[in-house]
Amino acid sequence: MFDQKELEQLVGAMRENGITTLEVDTGEDRLRLVLPPTPVRPAAMEEPHIATVAAKSPAIGIFLPRGGDDGLTELASGAAVSEGELLGYVSQGAVRVPVTSPSAGRLVGEAPEEGAILGHGDIAFVLEIRQ
Repeated sequence: MFDQKELEQLVGAMRENGITTLEVDTGEDRLRLVLPPTPVRPAAMEEPHIATVAAKSPAIGIFLPRGGDDGLTELASGAAVSEGELLGYVSQGAVRVPVTSPSAGRLVGEAPEEGAILGHGDIAFVLEIRQ
């Protein structure tokens, strides 16, 4: 019915077209080819792009970390934060100006020391974000 070369061509065509079963019946001869299913390769997952963004001081003053006397938990490097989350304060006498997260991410590096003087626009925190 088929020679070896023709069988190899049939099997190759089956693989190229994703066919796992082929039956040929000529009346006199019958051929049935069954191939194992082709493993499905997972789509290549693109690695997320990691960028950094700065949470900047909104004012001139003395840095106060959150968690001192405000009832919030302290933040450490590696902590996950949400967009708009309070990260600390810049104190101007009795007034505390909040330093908030510009986007959701993870804190990297160290926060300023308590009592450090910050200028307007100084980087207070660095966040790692996935894009």
